[in-house]
Amino acid sequence: MLTWKIEFKKSAYKELQKLSGDAQIRIIAFLENDLASTKKPDDLGKKLKGKFSDYYRFRVGKYRIITQIENNIMIITVISVGKREDVYKKMGYK
Repeated sequence: MLTWKIEFKKSAYKELQKLSGDAQIRIIAFLENDLASTKKPDDLGKKLKGKFSDYYRFRVGKYRIITQIENNIMIITVISVGKREDVYKKMGYK
């Protein structure tokens, strides 16, 4: 079975490190166990709108993972990670 490669923008990795250990474990588990192993990762998330229409968001409890999915090369790039209100505010979304 083919798996997706998960990459982090440097800023997203720093955001992840600032979260509690439990939150980090849950988010990494979702990325590795659910997202990386599915055939169509975009089916698990929701496409953002407007100028962010290239991005997808995934919900893990009270946290959001904003990603960019490159179907042709099977890479998912994590753009931002954090609580809902923080993630969208940092991106200038909504």
